[in-house]
Amino acid sequence: MPEFDIHNEHKEWAYRPLLGLIVSLLLIFFAWAYFSHIDQQVKAHGNIIPSGQSKLVQHLEGGIVDQILVAEGQRVEKNQPLFQIRNQRAASDLQGGKIALKSLKIKLARLQAEYDGAEDFIYKASTDEESDEGLSNIINNEERLFRSRQQEFLGRLQGLKEQEKQKSLKLSDLGLQNANVTKEREIALDQFKINERLRKSGAISESKYLESKGRVSDFNTQLGKISKAIPIVRAELQEVRQNISEQSEKRRTEILDEINKVEVDRQRLEENLKADYDEVQRRALLSPVTGMINKIYVNTIGGVVRPGEPLAEIVPLNENLIVEARIATKDRGLIWVGLPASINVTAYDPSIYGNLKGKITDISADSFVEEGVGQFYRVRIALDADSVKGFEPIYPGMTVQANILSGKVSILQAILKPILKLQKNALREP
Repeated sequence: MPEFDIHNEHKEWAYRPLLGLIVSLLLIFFAWAYFSHIDQQVKAHGNIIPSGQSKLVQHLEGGIVDQILVAEGQRVEKNQPLFQIRNQRAASDLQGGKIALKSLKIKLARLQAEYDGAEDFIYKASTDEESDEGLSNIINNEERLFRSRQQEFLGRLQGLKEQEKQKSLKLSDLGLQNANVTKEREIALDQFKINERLRKSGAISESKYLESKGRVSDFNTQLGKISKAIPIVRAELQEVRQNISEQSEKRRTEILDEINKVEVDRQRLEENLKADYDEVQRRALLSPVTGMINKIYVNTIGGVVRPGEPLAEIVPLNENLIVEARIATKDRGLIWVGLPASINVTAYDPSIYGNLKGKITDISADSFVEEGVGQFYRVRIALDADSVKGFEPIYPGMTVQANILSGKVSILQAILKPILKLQKNALREP
């Protein structure tokens, strides 16, 4: 019996060093697990998107599709032609407006010649204007109109000019009559004075004396009539000349009014032509940004496009790219704006190309539900410019997996977390 006890006692002492070693290792492990920390990550899946919105390409006036110059998925540069849209009305309006503008230009030249009192009007047409039959007819019509209006005006002046001439001749005649009658009166007066002396001496008869006196009286009467007629005729002449001046001034005023109206029409037409020109220039519909053609809405050559109808959708490339990802609702409490993230672009092997870096910039206020995905929160992550610069080309639409670094936990916490979670759930009432 004592021998058996001694044997067992020796056997127990043989296991004690091993047990101590195991306990020591466990203590060391738990101490290491307690003091050592690892990154706590929240996984999210999503896509690369532009920071701005996709751009819709629209045509302001609409028209007929002549050419489709791009395809879906194609990269396009800013101002690159996408479609050729024909607007027949705008082209017709532009051509008609150009002719109307040249017509107004010719009309202004004719009116200016009339205003300046030119004797004739011959328009100096350019080579292009001479070769245009329609403009040649307009030029000929304006030249004929100048001569017709000139003749009509000169015809109205002719009557007044004739009156002026007659009044002027009459005034000259009255002046001449006044001079002649004055001389004859002086002679008659001298004769009367002589006869008056002779009458006193009885050298002439009474009848001779009275005759000489009558002649003086007649001349005085004539001079009186002439003196009254001269201011009347002079006033009539002045009135005729005033009428001539008024007619000329009235015509110049009327012409100036026409010039002003035509000038207003010309300016308005030029503004309309600018709009028509811009409309025609928009025949080539250009890309507003550098980007990728995401969708083409018009696929028929010869199809009609309504004003403002979208033709294509472009995803911009030059705008900053961001990640839009989804996180599980259970992880919402672990993340906040500003947390760093490591992004794996699934198109590139991370072991070769590495990962992108970024930071959370926005977390949706509410959760979303999608079929096949379930309930989630939407997170936006801004990509670090330096990491993007040294990375392979990335484009909107690429899928990514983001690891959001939400903090650090000890290894012991990570080990005990599932156990504690099971314990917590087990203690709940069913």
